Amino acid sequence: MVTAYSDRYTWYTPLNERVMAHSDGFVSLMISWDGLDCEMADKSQLQGLYDSLYMFIDNLGQDFCAEFHWWRERDDLMAKRYLANNKKIIRGHNIAIPIREAMAGHLGPCGFSNSVAVVLMTHYKSVTNNPFVGNKFNAKKQKKAAQNLLEKTNKVIRFLKGGKIATIADYCKRIQQSINRKPFLKGHKSNTDYRFDLSEQLVPDVPELTDSGCIRMNGELTRSICLFMYPDAFAGWFLPIASIPMEMHVSFVIKPAHTRKAVDDAADESETEDATQAKKGTKYTKKAIGDREEFTNYVTEYNLNIFKNCFIIHLHGSQEEITEYHDLIDNFINNSGGEIRSSANVQGHFFRVAQPGMGLYSNRFRPDETWQVGI
Repeated sequence: MVTAYSDRYTWYTPLNERVMAHSDGFVSLMISWDGLDCEMADKSQLQGLYDSLYMFIDNLGQDFCAEFHWWRERDDLMAKRYLANNKKIIRGHNIAIPIREAMAGHLGPCGFSNSVAVVLMTHYKSVTNNPFVGNKFNAKKQKKAAQNLLEKTNKVIRFLKGGKIATIADYCKRIQQSINRKPFLKGHKSNTDYRFDLSEQLVPDVPELTDSGCIRMNGELTRSICLFMYPDAFAGWFLPIASIPMEMHVSFVIKPAHTRKAVDDAADESETEDATQAKKGTKYTKKAIGDREEFTNYVTEYNLNIFKNCFIIHLHGSQEEITEYHDLIDNFINNSGGEIRSSANVQGHFFRVAQPGMGLYSNRFRPDETWQVGI
């Protein structure tokens, strides 16, 4: 029974230095890695970068869920490095240094940095033998699940460049960065006491829905955007959004499906609808049947896997910034053949399930094949 807002989050307690136990029986860990640097890559280079990502996704296995997280934050590090080179100036200090300081002061606030991580989750086997049916906290069983999670991670982490398993402290810091931004922006540490429920410590307050359709958490504004229909797929399609000059967080959740069963179910559904359509004669139903058959034929022809997935963007900042860049993203996605959902009535849900370690609880998943979810 939910008695407080923090009960809607399942972060519970560490099982060891790397794995976190959730209150409903799941276990999770975070992998930090270098990400994919696509900005200057040509098509062949892009393909090479994404091949390793496809390998990671295809080797997850049925019992594991992965969340790909990306954070964009203001960062004046490059300006500081620029000023640090002042000591190399040999002559003309009285002219060069004031000019360099003025340039750094002007451009420093415009700097941003990007960082990425992957959260892997699994569950101890329940009586239903379904790893995604949560039960409750069970220290003994979850320790076994934690061991399985670490074994799986050590097998697939090689596909993520620079990948390493984060500590629980770093995991909690990422959660703070995503949900409780005020102390994060002040540079505060994420202080936690593992004797107590982590969700009570990491969730500072009950979020407020503003009149403008944003979530206000501890004084900071966030607007959630869920991709309802993806734009036309090509490697690195997200780059135009990644260059937007504002703070944001992206959570992309993928959950392997039983591909053979999904294909068979789609075929059965198409046959049923085809018989119904023959009686009713609706053109739209016929088009839907054709699209579904085309998808299943594509999956089987190229021996791809099917993943349930959900893509969520969080925009952080002032109301004016959020409105401006929300509309820019909406236009970009729509012009590229996609659709978003960002109305006021979905803000609370997508604010919560985009947090690290919470993606599995999304009420919005769509089935796609390996190449779609990998770009």
